Amino acid sequence: MIIEKEVDVSQIKNAVLLFADVIDSSIYSSILGYENYAKKVLHYNDVFKNLAKKYFPYKNTDEIYCEINSKGDEGIIFCVHPDKPALLLKRMLTFCFDLKAEIELLQDLKEGSSNAVPKKMKLGIGIHFGPVSIKMNENKTEIETIIGYSINYAKRIESSSRIGKFSKIFLSREAKEILSGIPLITEHNTYSLKGIKNDEDVYEVRGYFINEILNESESLNSNELLDIYLSDEKSFEILREPWIKSLIISMIDFKRKTADKEKKENDLFKYNNMLKDFAWKKFSEEDPIIIFVRILYYYNKKEFTKALSYLKKIILEYPGFIHAKKLMISVFNEVLNSKLQISKDDILIRDMAGEMLEHYNEYLSEPERIICNEIIGKLK
Repeated sequence: MIIEKEVDVSQIKNAVLLFADVIDSSIYSSILGYENYAKKVLHYNDVFKNLAKKYFPYKNTDEIYCEINSKGDEGIIFCVHPDKPALLLKRMLTFCFDLKAEIELLQDLKEGSSNAVPKKMKLGIGIHFGPVSIKMNENKTEIETIIGYSINYAKRIESSSRIGKFSKIFLSREAKEILSGIPLITEHNTYSLKGIKNDEDVYEVRGYFINEILNESESLNSNELLDIYLSDEKSFEILREPWIKSLIISMIDFKRKTADKEKKENDLFKYNNMLKDFAWKKFSEEDPIIIFVRILYYYNKKEFTKALSYLKKIILEYPGFIHAKKLMISVFNEVLNSKLQISKDDILIRDMAGEMLEHYNEYLSEPERIICNEIIGKLK
């Protein structure tokens, strides 16, 4: 008689979970042929695993679990870590942009492939944050695996990415709420998650101004993408998708900040001009991240009323863009301190400052809380 040991999965921890899948892989395979398709998929597997290990270089312990794998047309990252969830999710978003840069753009540009849509490999990505059960190894020294409904749910979020119009990077409601305080623009959708629930809230990443963790990767594919963009006028066609605009303008700003930090005046001048030219490439620009960069440009030049006019526009159109609301409060405080004439919008901004203190206090730094209270005090 075999006596089975009871498996201990009593511990519950939160995990950041990602699934990435090649969209319409069967159609893609029929167009390329089996051999060419196999080469593309093997390249995708290698890129996914190598890049994921740069962003999540963790070894399993009794507190940390990191599973990275890519087989066939799918890639996964499951990560349990004591770091703040927002940090892990931001890192995961940057990974997604880096992965898409290589698979959807650079691979074809390097090979000189045509721009025929059916020949381009496209990725659908789903990201979720939720509780999982922990199974420890026999000696209780490290987490052996994770189990739970959240893993199935993350896969369903990835499946919903097929309805996307922008990046096809989809977030669950839980992941999106954690990321509310960063310069991220999402589009809300409702989607019937197979076998789980009808009309579930999902959020597609439209744009992301990557301003905090770019330097954590030794070699971003986006660096190569920026070089191509700068060296070839024909490469402007790569800017048709909003996520690509976000990636390139984030890289330019990152280089600008690096030049400023290292006191390289010539490079700082070059990247400032490059940022300005990119932000005003189209007069009738509607991309919210590009508009946000225009705001930062005016803010850095201390042209606060111009920054305010753009901020009003972007907040009215994207009321969930908390990062823009935080910036608007800072800009308005500068306007008050400069004793410039202010309009009837004073009340709107005073109430916004109150809303931030009451409902989004966790996203504010202590200096930002002080500014909010000062604005409310001045406009009583």
